[in-house]
Formats: sequence, C-alpha cells, structure tokens
Amino acid sequence: MDSLLAVVYLLTCVLLMIRMIIGKNVLDCHLGVIGAFSLGYYPLPVLVKSISNLDYYPESIIFEALLIHWLFLVFLIIGTNVGRYLFTNIRPLKVPPIDNLLHKYRLFLSIIAFGIYITYYSTQSLTSYSSDDFEAYFSERGRFVAVIAAFGAMSLAYLAVSLSASWKAGDRTGLLVIGGMFIVSVALTLTLGQRLIIISPIFVLLASLYASGQRDKAIRILGAAVILLLFVSPISVYIRENRADRAVKDNVLQGFSYSDGLVATSFRSIVDRADLIFVTINMKRYIDLAPPPSLTYYLSVLAIPIPKIILPGKPYVLSDDGTPSGELSIWAWRVLHGGTGSLTAFGGLYAYREGGWVWICFNGLLAGMLFAAIARWLGGAATLGRFFYSFLFIGLAVKKVPPSFFEALAECMTALPFIVFAILVGFAWTHLPRQDRNRFPPRNRTLKVGRQ
Repeated sequence: MDSLLAVVYLLTCVLLMIRMIIGKNVLDCHLGVIGAFSLGYYPLPVLVKSISNLDYYPESIIFEALLIHWLFLVFLIIGTNVGRYLFTNIRPLKVPPIDNLLHKYRLFLSIIAFGIYITYYSTQSLTSYSSDDFEAYFSERGRFVAVIAAFGAMSLAYLAVSLSASWKAGDRTGLLVIGGMFIVSVALTLTLGQRLIIISPIFVLLASLYASGQRDKAIRILGAAVILLLFVSPISVYIRENRADRAVKDNVLQGFSYSDGLVATSFRSIVDRADLIFVTINMKRYIDLAPPPSLTYYLSVLAIPIPKIILPGKPYVLSDDGTPSGELSIWAWRVLHGGTGSLTAFGGLYAYREGGWVWICFNGLLAGMLFAAIARWLGGAATLGRFFYSFLFIGLAVKKVPPSFFEALAECMTALPFIVFAILVGFAWTHLPRQDRNRFPPRNRTLKVGRQ
C-alpha cells in the first residue's frame, strides 16, 4: 500500500519535471524544482526502505505519513492552476528608474554584490549542527549575522540576475567577469558542509534564467545542479559530521572516500538524510495530542518585517510559544533526538499541525495560489522583479519542499520591506518636480543653439 502511493507520488513529481522542461512560465520552473527535490524527500525513501531505515515501521503508518505530503502537493498544484487564471490581471512589478539603474550599472553593482557575498561567507559556520543548545545558539548569533545573511542572499540573487542578463544579451565581458565571480561563490560554499548553501547559487541562477526566457539554459543548469548534488552530498555530510566532532581540528576530509562508488554513495547519502517521512511518522502522535498552535504562531509571521530594535521580543518564526523550541523542526529534533541538528519538518506536516487533514487541502490551495501570484508579480517582471523572485526562490522551492502557506508567507515577508522601499524610491524619483530632476543633467546632454 505504501509502495503504491510512493509510485503515484513519484509519477506526480516526474510530471511536474516534464512540465518544467516543456513549459514557459516561471511557475512551471518553480513546481518542477519542487518535484525534483520531492523525489528524494518522499517517494524514494519509501521505495528503498532498507536504505532509509523505514522498514521498521508498518506499511499503514508509512502510508499515512506519505499521504500527508502527497495530498498537500496535489492541492498545491491545484492552487497554482487556480492562481494562473485568477491572477492574470496582476501587473508585473515595474520600477523603471531602478530597473534602468540595475541594467546600466550591472557590472559595477555585481562587483559590489560579490564583495557582500564574500563578507557573508566569512561569517558562516556550521550553524546549529555543532551547537549544544538551540536557545543559546540563536541568542548568541547577534544582529549583524542576521543582517549580513539577508544581504548575502540578496547579493547572490543579484549576481544570478546579472549573469543571466549578460548571457541573454551576449555580453562577453559580463559573462567573463560576473560568471567568474559566480563560480567563485559556488566554490566557496563547498567548504561549509551544508548542502542547501552549496546548491543555492545554482538554483538561484536556474530561476533567473527561466524568468528571463532562457528555458533551455535553465534546464542545463538544472542538470549541472543534480550532478553537483550527487558529487558533494556525501562530502558535505562527512564535513558536517566531522566538524561536529570537536576532536577534529584540521583536515575534516581526511579519511573520506566514495566507498561504494560515486553514484551508489551519493544515492545512499541523499536517501539516508531524507528524514521527512521519519519525522512525520514520529511527530504525528505528538501533534495529535497537542493543542492547535496559539495566536503567537501566526503573529510571528506578521512580525517578521519589524526590526528587533522596535520589537525586541518578537517571536521566533512559526513558533507556538515564541521561542525557537516551539518551531516544528526544532521541536522534532528535541523530542526525537534529544539534542540539536538537522531533523526537518515542513509543508504538509506544518499544515497538519495547524488544522489536521482538512486544513492540509486548504493550506495547499492557498500556498499554490500564493506561488502563482508571486510568479506573476515578480517572476514576470523586469530586472528588479526578477531579482526579488530569485531572492525568494530558494525559500519557496528548495529550502522547504514544498513550504506550507505560512512558511511561504514568512519567506515573502522577509523581502517585503525591501520591495516596498524600492517601490517608494521609484515613485519618489518619478514624481520629483522636473526642475529638481534636471538640476544634474546627463553629461552627454547638448544645449540648443541660442538657448538663454
């Protein structure tokens, strides 16, 4: 029974990937990436239970856990199709002054973005994987780390948008310089031992290419991303586990090898770390016994744009009690493992926690409609809109596979202040009195003969 549902799930993912290959809308790319990652997270672990250590559980229990996520994905797909027709009148984001600025100074701004990304990289560590206490870890991170992380992700998105624009325009200088900086950014991430950070640049570029009408190049980038993931997945897990061992000080790759060959070792690494079904099986009973999330859970999403200087005690995102321990993934690790680490929970399980089986369907519909709206408003826009879409793409398609409605909304709220600021700047510039705008005329402006 569980294997049959896994096959249906697998076919659903394959159909999404085929739609991405033949489609033209950036929403097809979004769903295709979700389908590609869902393969490893959900159906494959069920089909190879001996590798994923799911053979311990009865088929009915695995079936129920898998159904939560498949049902959510199905209604998410329905929601995106509904959104395609409902949001056709949404006008893509256009802020001409900023669009022109980003286009005109593409190379110069890319160099600045690369510098910001290098700064971001220099502040990174193994995050919570090597921590002993989640509460202490998040309280010690400081405001600078959070700010530079946000700007680091934005700088990567701008590099990707600039590279895709240079590629489309046939700008050899841009391809050489921006492409070189982008490759360095990818190479630097390989040392961090975190698969999400390693593959993020590739998928940001994928979204940028697809949104700019370069589908064929985007598909080739996807193939490169799959190869990169197969290659680095065992390495990143090995680095993370060895650095978590405080006795390892120097060469964390000492002793690493693809013992069963590249493909077999990589496949085992991916499936073995795909713990979504395991978390769903074991956390469902705790969720069933717990009360529904409190108002704090939902207010935490609305509080995201408010700086901590203004709201020092703002709740941790999607936490039932406002602390990191109340967030589902951290709660799962604390309950199931007794420490800190990488157990994850998202999408369908978040929806189930919020309102049970019925809410899974409505949550999926809302999430899909939100995806369609964002794809229309930002993904179909000019340079500024594509920049914000690329910035959001990791959170909406890779980091959470797929995110629930409130998870997706939380990702959007992180970008909202920047989007509003850009719109206000563009509005102010456009509506400045003409005499003020002409106070600093362009250098190549010519004066008319006889003009006083």
